[in-house]
Amino acid sequence: MKRIILFFCVSLFAFCLNAQNRHELSVFIGGESTDFIKQDDGYASREDLMDMYEPHYALNCGPVLTVTYHYTFNSWLSVGSQFSYGSMDGEIWHKLGSKQDEDFRKETYSLLPEAKFRYCGKGHLRLYGKTAIGLKYSTGTHVDKPLGFAWEVTPAGLEWGGHKFYGVAEFCWGSVIRGGRIGVGFNF
Repeated sequence: MKRIILFFCVSLFAFCLNAQNRHELSVFIGGESTDFIKQDDGYASREDLMDMYEPHYALNCGPVLTVTYHYTFNSWLSVGSQFSYGSMDGEIWHKLGSKQDEDFRKETYSLLPEAKFRYCGKGHLRLYGKTAIGLKYSTGTHVDKPLGFAWEVTPAGLEWGGHKFYGVAEFCWGSVIRGGRIGVGFNF
């Protein structure tokens, strides 16, 4: 097994040395997944009579981890995909009634093909935008629909640094993440 992994690593390194910087690989960490943002669903505490009969939640959300790959066609267009993972766990309890408290866990996996459009910049500061449409799969307790539609728009992304290794920051909006994420990228 060690020989197979070593062979794979050496082959990948040799491929990277011979490539013409047409491939991009980026790793990001971002805010909470949009699956875990609920509107008036017991996540926010209300102080009225009806509140006593509603379920209450205590949530622990982790960051969304994302890996993207792009193939660069020309100076302004790249096509690729992104894979994202987010998790949440917590507890549900009721103020009144005989329902037992219960713990829950939910994990979401998203795979989205995407297009990346570079606005401007060829030096050490480059601006871009992205659009992505795909699927997300959720596992765990209290999952209504395990398979669903996913989308994301990145109107503003920024790459800074060199052309082989660089930093990346994005403002995203969609069903995978709302807000921002930051990471590192590698061209090969």
